[in-house]
Parts: sequence; C-alpha cells; structure tokens
Amino acid sequence: MFPEPWFVDIVNYFVISVIPPSFSKFEKVNMKSEAKYFVWEDPILWRIGSDQVIRRCVPNIEMPYVLEFCHSSPFGGYYGTQRTSRKVLDCGLYWSTIFKYTWRVYENCEQCQRATTSITRRDEMPQQPMLYCEVFDVWGIDFMGPFPIDEFTFFPHLMFNSGI
Repeated sequence: MFPEPWFVDIVNYFVISVIPPSFSKFEKVNMKSEAKYFVWEDPILWRIGSDQVIRRCVPNIEMPYVLEFCHSSPFGGYYGTQRTSRKVLDCGLYWSTIFKYTWRVYENCEQCQRATTSITRRDEMPQQPMLYCEVFDVWGIDFMGPFPIDEFTFFPHLMFNSGI
C-alpha cells in the first residue's frame, strides 16, 4: 500500500523501545543520540531543530508535494536549492534528506536551469554614455548686498539658483 516513512525506526524506538537487530553497533549508538532531537506525539513525529524550532517530520509520500509547493508555486518562485530548502524549513516541515532531495528537484527543473545560465557578451545591453555635467552648468551663485551692518555680526549673503 504505502511505503514505510523514513522515520519508522525512530518511531519504533519511541513507541516500543526497540532498535532493529540488523543495525550495527555504530547505527544503534547513532539512533540513540539522534532520538533526543525528536518528539513523538501520536501520530506525528516532530523534530527540534538547532534553532529550537519544532518541525513536523514529513513522510516520503508528502515530500514531492511539499517541494512542489515551496519551489514552483507563487509562494516559491523558482529559487535555488538553499533557499527552497529554507522555505520548507520555514513552513515548519522536516525530513532528513531535505537538501539532497531539493537539489534533485532543482537539477530536473527546466526553468531553474535556464535561469542559471551565464550571461555572455551577446546578451548584454549596449551601454549609453553618461552626460558629463560641469559644476556650475546647473547651479548659479549670486552675491547680494550691501545690507545694513549690525554692530554685532556681519555676514555676506549668498543665494543659490537652480537652472533646472
């Protein structure tokens, strides 16, 4: 019917405290150390990330739909692998091979491959020279005066005039 989810061994460890006998010693130790980052709330497995955000573990069947939503929907926008993976994590979802799976989807996406092609000389727009403007081509300075001199201060008055 449905294939087993990727996290079935972790759930079995939480529910019945059994590690598969086919695991090597290293795999058993690794599973016990990884289990501290997971929380089993029947029927959903949650993972506590390094950023202390709790994310729902996604079964294998939902993975393509989640990536389709985060990658090619108006919400996604055909970004690269890192940004698409980040969007999945921002949605509060997690699976162990998220970055690898996102890379596979990105490699097969025609629109993303077209967007990452480099721009050659032929694709560049011709450059138009900039107009060079002298300092006083636009602005003018006028001196005004004489004004009555105050017994405390004397300031020459300047007036700026824009030619625009």
